[in-house]
Amino acid sequence: MSVLVGEHTHVSVLRGLRLLGPGGQISWVDADDDGRMNAYHLSELAARAPGGLIVCGQAGSTDCGSVDPLAEIAAITHAHGGWLHLDAAFGMWAAASPALRPRLNGLERADSWACDGHKWLNTPYDCGMALCARPAALHEAVGFSADYLHTTEREGRDPMDHRVEISQRARALTLWAILHHLGHDGIATMIERNCATAREVARRLTREPGIRLLAPVTLNQVLLHVGDEIDTRQMVDTLNSSGSCWVTITTWHGHAAVRVSVSNWQSGSESAETTAAFIRAHRHPTGGAPLEQTRTPAK
Repeated sequence: MSVLVGEHTHVSVLRGLRLLGPGGQISWVDADDDGRMNAYHLSELAARAPGGLIVCGQAGSTDCGSVDPLAEIAAITHAHGGWLHLDAAFGMWAAASPALRPRLNGLERADSWACDGHKWLNTPYDCGMALCARPAALHEAVGFSADYLHTTEREGRDPMDHRVEISQRARALTLWAILHHLGHDGIATMIERNCATAREVARRLTREPGIRLLAPVTLNQVLLHVGDEIDTRQMVDTLNSSGSCWVTITTWHGHAAVRVSVSNWQSGSESAETTAAFIRAHRHPTGGAPLEQTRTPAK
């Protein structure tokens, strides 16, 4: 079996594959400058893949929020008899918005998806979801039976037959409460507001000397280089100690980057203004050295 993953695949996907067994059968698919899986390279690797095929795509990368060309990679995967799994940890929720849904074109053609509630829906951290378009395959993989479990109460669809853990508290209750309270329109409004806030942060900062937007704002992620490498890393510490917002450091094409992820349900235009003003006020006065746009080779 061959497993094909994108150049910017989240580490949790790699960990999951190691736990399942095929961690040593991974091949890397090139990505474009915006972090999207290269469909042409995927097609080449899929054509050479012996035996079974699994392709892992992304709907909302952790670094920049980019979305793979889902319709293309679905067509390629299924043409070779493969299974397409999508890491849609936060990006899947954008499908609730009519304005953002086209950016996820092809999402529905996957065979399975992973998604979180703790990012965009602000649930507690241990609220992860696995969805499968092939219920029979899922049941065959994780379902089980034992004589002592054959009781009159165990009728119909049993959650234990559709998840890895047998004993589990009601983690879904918080998610259900949020979905019930906000409804489809409420979630769409929250998602659109966060994405608009991310675009506003980028708009306010990219015209400033020494501040560079490293990737397009696809959803709610903003990737910035502020001054030089040292300035960029120091900016993360400065922002986080200020209490104005919380950001993280990452590396993009070999360069340090400030990762601004707009995911709190309260974040709006005021948050954009505050964050942008603070970064402007604390950036390096010289603007730092020129940034060479270099690609990091695929793993």
